[in-house]
Amino acid sequence: MFKCARCNSEGLDGVLCSGCKLKFDFPCSGITKAGYNKLGGDRQLQWKCASCKTGFIPTPPGSVPASSSPTPVSMDLLLAEIQGIKMDLAPLRSMSDDIKSLKSDVSDLKNSLEMAHSLINDFTQKIHKLESRLDTLEKTNLETATIHNKIDHLEQKLNEKEQWSRRNNIEIKGVPLFKSENLIDTIVNLSKKINYPITPNQINFVARVPSRINNNSKPIAASFHNYHLKEEFMLAARRLKSLSSKDLGYSDDKRIFVNDHLTVSNKMLLTKVKALAKEKHFLYVWVKHSKILVRKNNTSPITAIYSERDLINIQ
Repeated sequence: MFKCARCNSEGLDGVLCSGCKLKFDFPCSGITKAGYNKLGGDRQLQWKCASCKTGFIPTPPGSVPASSSPTPVSMDLLLAEIQGIKMDLAPLRSMSDDIKSLKSDVSDLKNSLEMAHSLINDFTQKIHKLESRLDTLEKTNLETATIHNKIDHLEQKLNEKEQWSRRNNIEIKGVPLFKSENLIDTIVNLSKKINYPITPNQINFVARVPSRINNNSKPIAASFHNYHLKEEFMLAARRLKSLSSKDLGYSDDKRIFVNDHLTVSNKMLLTKVKALAKEKHFLYVWVKHSKILVRKNNTSPITAIYSERDLINIQ
């Protein structure tokens, strides 16, 4: 416990003046406890009260001043006090440098944020443009898909009409090709071999047609005057399973097939159907009345294939 030299109050902690050797509590000393602790040991020993700093000796409460004139301060004491003040102000210089550095950092950060904001605006505008282009492309893609569907529909209708125009036609494969051949006589001769004889007057036209297989037996397309005659001719030909070119007087012995005269699109579709049916283990693929039919086994239903979209039914 001690008594403050200024307010005469008792206290537990305070500071001792190195000049007048009086002890003060912190409220009367003019320095906080935290500030005093920061001074360190040597500077605490050199600490002086406000009276000693100004050259006046403090007067405790209730006492009579010894003299009204100030006590002169020595030059050494004044220099020491100035040195102490310089030491007190030394941290402020570092703090000033830190403040300048902090201001520079804040300025750089501000510039960076402004640049980032500008970049974000640019990116946002580009994103909006890309979204707009994407919307346009999606609409165009949708319109293109619609156009493709219409084209597919029209092509299918055109193929159906072309196939309908061939409803009285048959296609014969396996008959060897000769330069001086008479195809009408060939058809008439074939009709006799299948036990369904016809006359040349019942034939509308007959001709060789192109084939993807380049050999000497291009298929023969023949058109009859009516659909019934064509169907009966095909039925009779299919009954004779062993019909060959040798039966028609040719030296070659090739199997002869009589089928519907399919359009090019339907022939390509039939090839795809056969390949897929084989892959999916379908037992039956055939053509009847110019329609492609499939059946997986003896108990499964018969499915007609009209276009490539129907291939999904072969599963």
